[in-house]
Amino acid sequence: MDTITAFQIDHQDRRENLFTPTGTPARWTSGRHPAVYASCTASTALLEFLVHQKLVPGTLCCGRLALQADAVMMLDVLPEGWNDWPYHPHVQQVGDDWLASHQALALRIPSAVAPASFNLLINPRHPAYSGRAPQFVETFRADTRLRR
Repeated sequence: MDTITAFQIDHQDRRENLFTPTGTPARWTSGRHPAVYASCTASTALLEFLVHQKLVPGTLCCGRLALQADAVMMLDVLPEGWNDWPYHPHVQQVGDDWLASHQALALRIPSAVAPASFNLLINPRHPAYSGRAPQFVETFRADTRLRR
């Protein structure tokens, strides 16, 4: 069975919250459906985390979650303005529609902050998500050069 590893990075004191669904609006979701955002690599997860921080914390944690490769869908067509800021409602609708469809456990989407990198939009209401928890959580110190 082939797997894809999903990565999430957060503050060390939030390690118990890794891969917890959120209803916060984001690039691909309006907040009407719970979702989990993760990345396909740890480095992309770090960049995605850092773009939302005012200060880089000293200690972070990186969680890993294995997903069956055949449970991950690819997004075939990118909507116009998918990588714009602020987020577009028509882009959020793409994610909302996908979440409501329950077609797959995860949808592979491009990262707007890391060219040629990908994130995963995970549907916590999909039956394959039930009882999911990170297989491994690693604590690490943020490189001080990131805090310049």
